[in-house]
Amino acid sequence: MSTIQAIDKEIASNLLQMSLIQKKAVLGVIKAIVSEDSDDFDREINRRINEYEIGSVTTYSFEESADRARQAYSKSKNK
Repeated sequence: MSTIQAIDKEIASNLLQMSLIQKKAVLGVIKAIVSEDSDDFDREINRRINEYEIGSVTTYSFEESADRARQAYSKSKNK
């Protein structure tokens, strides 16, 4: 199986497991990618992938990000 086919299969598999909100978020990212100037976008994505692969950035899971967003929202409501 080629790399592209493997990626397509993984994307399709993950989409089947996503909620509507998650699918909307993915669609937003896809639309942003398509509308970006491809050279600038490609350079930025490659830079970020490289940083991720060499471990020079801190990453957060979806669950961690969602928890932090909920906490920030709760704090803002209590002000």
